[in-house]
Amino acid sequence: ERRINQIRLRALYTRRELQRMDQTACAIYEKRAAEKRLRYLRSGASAARK
Repeated sequence: ERRINQIRLRALYTRRELQRMDQTACAIYEKRAAEKRLRYLRSGASAARK
């Protein structure tokens, strides 16, 4: 019984933590995606020039 409560508490806590981590991870992912897009556009432009 106590163990179930601990798990439930941990689940609540981790959900809150995950949301916070999710926001930062989302920002990092967006940044990486933007960088990838820029790199892709640059390589595409240089490939189109050739």
